[in-house]
This record gives sequence, structure tokens and C-alpha cells, in this order.
Amino acid sequence: MTPRAAYVHVPFCRRRCGYCNFTVVAGRLDLVEGYLRAIDLELQRLQTPREVDTLFFGGGTPTQLPPPPWNGCAI
Repeated sequence: MTPRAAYVHVPFCRRRCGYCNFTVVAGRLDLVEGYLRAIDLELQRLQTPREVDTLFFGGGTPTQLPPPPWNGCAI
């Protein structure tokens, strides 16, 4: 069986580091709620939930996200 992994890009940072090459937005935490809603909608479109062996969060600074619950989002 092939290992399955999923990557969730978190594009939020407090500030942009000079060495960073990821797609990020700095200082725009006002966009977090809409972003999480969009991920939730995308996951809801899966006809069948898919199990993963590894789940990666990265890109920006995942710790910039507030703790759950995220206003009813299923993620």
C-alpha cells in the first residue's frame, strides 16, 4: 500500500522573512477566517473522506492560526 500524505498550505505570517520563498501574506490575519472556510468547502466536496498517513502544515507560520473551533468549520 502506498503511503498517503496531505499538505495544507498556511500562508499567514507576522512578517515576511527575507529568505522565504513561499507564497505568504504578512500581517493580514483578517484573511484567516475566509481562508479556513475555503479549505472547509474544499474538503466537503470530497465524495468520500480519504485517510492519510501524514498531514503536513506549512508554508507560512501555522501557529499564526487561532486555536479551534473556527466558526463552524469542520477542519
